[in-house]
Amino acid sequence: MKDVATYSRWMFLFEAVVRIPIGLLLLLVAFVSVPLMIKQEVAEGHGSWGALVLDIIPLVLGYLAFSSGVRRVHAALLKNCWFKAGAEGIAFRLPYKARPKTLFFTNKIVELTIPWEDVLRMYPLQYRINGIPFGQALMVETRQGRFNFGGYFKESPTYILAAIKNPGRA
Repeated sequence: MKDVATYSRWMFLFEAVVRIPIGLLLLLVAFVSVPLMIKQEVAEGHGSWGALVLDIIPLVLGYLAFSSGVRRVHAALLKNCWFKAGAEGIAFRLPYKARPKTLFFTNKIVELTIPWEDVLRMYPLQYRINGIPFGQALMVETRQGRFNFGGYFKESPTYILAAIKNPGRA
């Protein structure tokens, strides 16, 4: 099998630079700002469920954003990630999903080889918001499920598909 795409670490780092500060800001709000805001009410015995909800929402959102950013740093530091294609089919080794055992701070690594007879369809997907394109991904539909390779590679999905169809180009 031959490499048809290069793993892109910088995209994960860029996303981490955005998510980690947002998560920390929300955690700061949950642990400092909200308790200061409701301190007087609680002292007077007027604490309510609304105050608890007001504190839980930034806590949960902050934790999710922060752990997502840390996962992206973990993904950027991973070694030996690849996407290959050949006569046997396609194969990849990439970060896949968050690991609950590590409190969502690391990724599971999936390594699969899918024979061509199990690949149902491969196509580039263009993400749009109000008709404005903002991202793209390579979609691979197989008998094992659907795989979205958005933001993993330096090459565009169109280039990767052309490299798979024309192995001399990769």
